[in-house]
Amino acid sequence: MVNVDFFKELRRDAYVKCMNHFINGDSVAGILGSVDEAFLRGFGLIPIPILSTDGYIFEFGGKEFACDAINSTAIYMQTDKCPLIFSSKFIVYENYCPLLIESLKGINKKDFILFSELNQYLKVRGYNFSDNLYEKSKEILDYIDKKINFLSKTNINSRLLSYAKFYSAYETDLEKRKEIIDELAEDYEFEDKKREIFYTLCPYGILDGIKGEDYDVVIGENQEYAPMGCALKHKNNISYEV
Repeated sequence: MVNVDFFKELRRDAYVKCMNHFINGDSVAGILGSVDEAFLRGFGLIPIPILSTDGYIFEFGGKEFACDAINSTAIYMQTDKCPLIFSSKFIVYENYCPLLIESLKGINKKDFILFSELNQYLKVRGYNFSDNLYEKSKEILDYIDKKINFLSKTNINSRLLSYAKFYSAYETDLEKRKEIIDELAEDYEFEDKKREIFYTLCPYGILDGIKGEDYDVVIGENQEYAPMGCALKHKNNISYEV
């Protein structure tokens, strides 16, 4: 059954998958923000979101930063306790919180690359771009986006919609990701549902704290919700679970 718990387990499964990719010599790319996943896959990369989602790690390091999302991710980077971060050869970011990026840079030896500079970064390191890989990936990702948009127009629970939108990215196999969203969409019919848009820059760790009936969570700067301690403009704080 595809529900919220399923998507949470999908993230945990990604720990093992990414470690296996790392052991096999595959290039995992940690991502922060709205990055063109198809472009990364055109270089044979395996993109994975690396923003930390919990406060359990706080017991292993001091809360150096005010923001829960920054603190959690920073401690995971310092301690190598997150397989997603550990497996990533480098980190690509775009349209993301500048405070988070500046706070994380230099914690370990991983390179942080702005998406607009990625092409040059990869080419000088011997990565080759495949139009075929790019087109195949883009076709599937576009299909998934359309299905997510369809789901937003149904009576699907808003919390489940949010997890489907963001946590499905933890399935690194695009064909399997497509199957998951297809299975979920089979349970709903189009009814042109109107939803309130809630913007946030860091959705992954705060989805359970968002309140409302019919809403759609979108990455954006005009934040309705943000992790506790966020220094950027927002209306509501949500603490990471500890």
